[in-house]
Amino acid sequence: MDHYLEHNGMTVHYQVMGSGSRGWLCFHGFGRRAEDFEVFRPLLGDDDRLVCINLFGHGHSAFPPDRIDWSPIQLEEWCEIVELLLESQGFDRFNLLGYSMGGRIAMMTYLGFADRVDRMLLLAPDGLKKNKMYQFASGTRLGRAIYRSIIPDPAMLFSLAKMLNRLGLLSDKLHRFVHVHLDTREKRELVYAVWLIYRRLFPDYAELAQKLNTSGTQCNMIFGTYDSIIPVRLGKRFVKRLRRPAIIHQVPVGHRLMERTTIDYIRDRGLWK
Repeated sequence: MDHYLEHNGMTVHYQVMGSGSRGWLCFHGFGRRAEDFEVFRPLLGDDDRLVCINLFGHGHSAFPPDRIDWSPIQLEEWCEIVELLLESQGFDRFNLLGYSMGGRIAMMTYLGFADRVDRMLLLAPDGLKKNKMYQFASGTRLGRAIYRSIIPDPAMLFSLAKMLNRLGLLSDKLHRFVHVHLDTREKRELVYAVWLIYRRLFPDYAELAQKLNTSGTQCNMIFGTYDSIIPVRLGKRFVKRLRRPAIIHQVPVGHRLMERTTIDYIRDRGLWK
């Protein structure tokens, strides 16, 4: 069932799956939708309820267009939205589930609510490494101007990607990734909007580690063994900061973790209960 929340001119579109009292806030990957979490339905017990949130620019979630360039969402404002969601569902304590970009949003949500989160399950989470290209393209006026220039005509970008691929500086998978996500104007505009909207929601590694070390939150990270977009080494590097264990898991797939193979792994390893 579709639900909507309005706050400060923003619209958050989300779906609820299950009717139990054990709440999960779920965040999908870039270019995906809340419906992706249907794959988790076989894991749901009578006590589970998934609140599957469409990120801004996805589904019917909308961010004020006049704010995209000059006033991205900040953690405080995001936490206000999350608090309203929790109140609407009657959750005091809750769990977090995030895939790829949604993993970064889950980690940022955790920073705001660490003392209320029982479990965090992250699938190939973005945000474990600061991407210099992303920082330049979204965090500087020059970078934003350059990106805006390729929205109508990406020929220069594709030529550069092809050259880097031939030189061995861009893997075949990342080369394909560029084309898949930027091959239409609509997709290029979505990348631009989403990058800018969420450019302030990037976890501070030291703070994240400190809160995981001192809270009772159970954290599990699942990576695709063959993922070249968000490789498992990023997770292994991060957990070295932790005194309390955050367990790293690998599934024999690439970046596409929102599928049955992952669900079977989660069930068989007891990561859901």
